[in-house]
Order: sequence, then C-alpha cells, then structure tokens
Amino acid sequence: MNKMQNNSIKTVLFAIVPLIIVIAIFATAANFGIMTNTNSVSQQLSGEVSDQNLLLNQDEVIARIDINFGDNSDSFTVTSKNNTVYGFLLEAAKIGGYDIKATYYGIYDSLLIDSISNYVNGDDNKYWIYYINGESGSVGADKQIVMDNDLIEWKFEAFIY
Repeated sequence: MNKMQNNSIKTVLFAIVPLIIVIAIFATAANFGIMTNTNSVSQQLSGEVSDQNLLLNQDEVIARIDINFGDNSDSFTVTSKNNTVYGFLLEAAKIGGYDIKATYYGIYDSLLIDSISNYVNGDDNKYWIYYINGESGSVGADKQIVMDNDLIEWKFEAFIY
C-alpha cells in the first residue's frame, strides 16, 4: 500500500470510528433505559416541550425527506423554518401521521431518534440512521443544518460496526 492510500484509510477511520462509538453508546443507553427524556412529536409540535434544541432560521428551506422503514418507505417534499434534519423529520411526521420519539443526551447536547412510527431502535439490531445528500450524519439530527434542495434520508437499517 502506498503512502497516499494509507493516509486515506487513516482519514476514513478517524471519521467513522468516533461516529460508531457514539451510536453504540446511544444504543446501549437506550436499551438499558439510562436516558429516558422521551417526548412524542405531538408534544413537540404543540409547544409543550422547549424548542431550545431546534435551530430556527428566518427563511424557509425546502428539501426532500425519504423515510425507509425497511419494508416500505415514504417520501415528502417539506418546507420548514426549522432547518435541521430533526426539524424536517418532525414536519414529515406531521404530514405522514407518524409518532416520533427522541431522547436528549446532555453529554452530547443532542438528540437521538429512538423510533419513527412503530419502528424502534434495537429491533432486529436495526437503528434509525440519517443521511444528507447521500452521506451518513456525523452529528445529532438536531444539529445538522439543511440547505435548500438537500435530500434527507432516514433508514431503519442494521447497525454494522
């Protein structure tokens, strides 16, 4: 292997390994009920839960959001002033009639999506993972900014580490 290939492999590993560790910690904590600050999308949309974790933009952003449950999928074009992946998920859930459950982890100052509809993290070793423009997310969904015409994909898929 030449030096350039070796550096490329190291760069990829330094990007992926921390993400895998964070996902594993979240999954373990969720399975053991360590983090239990869970709220439904209806509570969040009605204002009963603080919006402190939502990044609001004064301009509306339009993006496509695909939700792949594994056995079926839905696609929405959404316009939102909350220009985060999480904000777009909430808007799509409102349109699709889904219940969203998320847990806030103070140590990461971020949210982890626990379930969309009846598809719950950990079932069949599958977890909700988001992608933006084909790249897996590297920050919490409430921290990832969405730009006009982005493609957001939520996939309920096997966790491979």
